[in-house]
Amino acid sequence: VTPYTVTKMLSKQLDERRAVFYMHPYEIDTMELAAVKRSHGKIPLKWRLSQFVGRNTVESKLHKLMNDFSFSSFLNEYYSQDALSVPQNTFSNVNQQKPTSLEPKNIAARA
Repeated sequence: VTPYTVTKMLSKQLDERRAVFYMHPYEIDTMELAAVKRSHGKIPLKWRLSQFVGRNTVESKLHKLMNDFSFSSFLNEYYSQDALSVPQNTFSNVNQQKPTSLEPKNIAARA
């Protein structure tokens, strides 16, 4: 919903090595509103505002974001044998050991 310039400005303040951008895959689907209307009829205003406003601009914003920043995957950054950074909430970090498996096993939040 926010203009891309706001997203870009706020993104530059993030730690480049630890920042995560998250979005739901359905947020790119510009046809979902029509499908929901066909199957459910009238959609409450609150739902339309929270789920569908600005959806037609998400894809172009995502393309801009991918052009303006470098991206990687969780697998490469957190769970690979040569990961440069280990999440702060893992048992492997508590024991000062690198993860030994690509599977994110034994991950628990610290109390």
